[in-house]
Amino acid sequence: MNVSVFDNQIQFSDRTITLPHTVKKAFLLKGKIVVLFDPDANLGKTEQFRNLVAISTVGVRLWEAELPTNMSSDVYYDVTPASPIIAYSFRSYTCTIDPDTGLIISKEFTK
Repeated sequence: MNVSVFDNQIQFSDRTITLPHTVKKAFLLKGKIVVLFDPDANLGKTEQFRNLVAISTVGVRLWEAELPTNMSSDVYYDVTPASPIIAYSFRSYTCTIDPDTGLIISKEFTK
């Protein structure tokens, strides 16, 4: 099943889910939808923006992915649609993310 992205909405099958931020990428993985929100959607805020999430097919948030640092400017800017999930952070980490929990399995500083 394909997932289509339209601003802050995702569509799949006959369902549309509206989300709180603009979606950069979304894909179906292991029965859930993994969503990467636009990393700029939280600009100007001081708290950390966990912009990689998984939701159920009815729109319930299942997890927010852990970030490799505690810096407020760190977000994920890209993600691979595979299991495990590979996510790339603004602070130069490549992270392997557990698709069931959103926790970091491993991280590598790439700068």
